[in-house]
Amino acid sequence: MHEEEYEAGGQHAMTGNRTKQSGRQAETICKTVCQYNKEAISPDDMKKLQEIAEDYCKVKNYVYARYSGKGSLAKLYPGYTIQNEMTKSGLRLQLGIPSVYFYLAVFDALGDIKSQWTRTKSKVLELLGKNENLSPEEKHYLRFLVKSPNAFEAVLNQKPIQLIKEMETKHNELAALVDRKKMHRYLRRQVRKYHAGQYHTDVVSGFSVAERAYRYADHGIYISTKQSRKRVFVPLTDSNQYKSQLYVRLYPESGNIEIKVPINVLVRCHPDYTNEVGVSMGMYIMLTTDKGHVYGERLGEYQIEYAEWIRGQTSSYNRRRGDSPGRKKYYAKKNGMWSSSTATLIMS
Repeated sequence: MHEEEYEAGGQHAMTGNRTKQSGRQAETICKTVCQYNKEAISPDDMKKLQEIAEDYCKVKNYVYARYSGKGSLAKLYPGYTIQNEMTKSGLRLQLGIPSVYFYLAVFDALGDIKSQWTRTKSKVLELLGKNENLSPEEKHYLRFLVKSPNAFEAVLNQKPIQLIKEMETKHNELAALVDRKKMHRYLRRQVRKYHAGQYHTDVVSGFSVAERAYRYADHGIYISTKQSRKRVFVPLTDSNQYKSQLYVRLYPESGNIEIKVPINVLVRCHPDYTNEVGVSMGMYIMLTTDKGHVYGERLGEYQIEYAEWIRGQTSSYNRRRGDSPGRKKYYAKKNGMWSSSTATLIMS
């Protein structure tokens, strides 16, 4: 069993929080432990698990296709409207997938869609901050639109902006200082340009499992299948038992699985583990500590090699400047040399 960053269904659970312990605040971090099967899983049992993974993938793609667009922005938060619509869609009955897997797939897909919109908003905010053609008032108004979910959705779908009284007053104050229609067109244009295309996944190698879909017993775990009241038993290499949402990754070629379990662990702090370290930075050796430890001892070698290559390339380019030689390969190799030497220094 080992620990690693948790990633299941597009969700990253490497988070920190604080819990009370012995009358004081204790900081915790969410990490993942992995469990493995002790014996190879039979082809029949593996096929049952693969059926769940395939249907899980189909449900996610259905949600992507139906709710990735701007028309569904108002339904994404908190997502229960979409959950109800998915229930009425009949897809679960059509696939015959248990509800415990069906709704996990739905909310996994919604998490991916929300993340995609968050990235788009961050990109738009970054670029408008750098746009020198926009006045401070215009930037302020655009930031207000992007950070207000209702306003953002209304502008993208060209609908009247409806906000609570306090925010509506603020919106009207900002809108009075700019050309509202021009700003709305700018925002829609930026979103069309930088919002990624529709999500789609072909990953059928795993699925999430809620607590009521599995049971630890007999030095292993029983996992629900598509057959009513039928579970696949997987003997495990350890006897640990957990109560949280799991992620099951399948390896059908070898008949193995990997179970990822997110757990909260206390952050260990040792007040006595402190020490002052003297660091000297050099031109030929990157760092030397007061204890004599050396890091990046080939820095000078890489710098000389890099400088000589740049000097030679510049001389060659100046001689052939009239022939308009391409610079694409030059920049690619330049970045490659810099990245490889930096990575080597860091690893050393």
